[in-house]
Amino acid sequence: MGNFMVPNFRSTPSTKVDLARPRTRACFEGFLCGILTWFITNDLNLLELLPLLRGTNMTLILAGTLGALLGLTRAIWLCRISAVALLGLWIVVAFTPFSSSLALPLKLDQSPEKTQAIVVLQAGVQRDNDLGMPTLERTLHAIELLQQGFAPRLIVTEVPGEGSHIKAAKRLMKNLGINGDVLAVGPVHTTHDEAVLVSQLMGKHGWKKILLVTSPTHSLRSSLTFQKTGLQVVSTPCRESLFDLEHLNEPSERVRAFGSAMREIIGIRTYRSRGWL
Repeated sequence: MGNFMVPNFRSTPSTKVDLARPRTRACFEGFLCGILTWFITNDLNLLELLPLLRGTNMTLILAGTLGALLGLTRAIWLCRISAVALLGLWIVVAFTPFSSSLALPLKLDQSPEKTQAIVVLQAGVQRDNDLGMPTLERTLHAIELLQQGFAPRLIVTEVPGEGSHIKAAKRLMKNLGINGDVLAVGPVHTTHDEAVLVSQLMGKHGWKKILLVTSPTHSLRSSLTFQKTGLQVVSTPCRESLFDLEHLNEPSERVRAFGSAMREIIGIRTYRSRGWL
């Protein structure tokens, strides 16, 4: 009987390398999809809708890591679909009137009337009491209304962990040579907090009617929230410097407007479900 050779089925080093290559490619593909998803989501300002991720610096690394891990599983299709879907959404937002259709209905702009107070909602004050751009725009508009005689005082809101809105407003009025009382309520974390505390302050003094100053896309939700507390509200939003709400001609403006609109649309639905509107 001749010698019978038993085949050797053990993996050779080259076979192991060949098997590792598809996994490496899949991992890298998942990583790229995760990074792309993060960049598009961040550009659309959708990360601001997630409180736990807001203001963190690790979201890019987390997105890439999650994508790489999914790339090693059958769920890599989820990475591909997410990246393609978000890219499609970005194209629609940037190059169509879609953002305008979302953002314009959120602006409530009414003719100013004489009231007991002008309420300015805060949107960021630096620790050295310099106003962030959105808060500066709102405060300047409120001071303009004060100078025109629509109310004898301002009411500003204070957010914990930030600079003093009332100190910044008083300093700004002094530099502009404008006189008037400035009151503050706080600490506040949400528009609902602002509405409740302002309503309590107004009630103590027997005041009922306010001019409400905030950003254009925030004006509808804030007005409805303040009205829910029983106050009479006249909405007079400030100018918007991030984009021209009435003429969104540039892709970058449409993208920024989309983020603001989505935040407010979700905010309105959330507030309505909680009975705050």
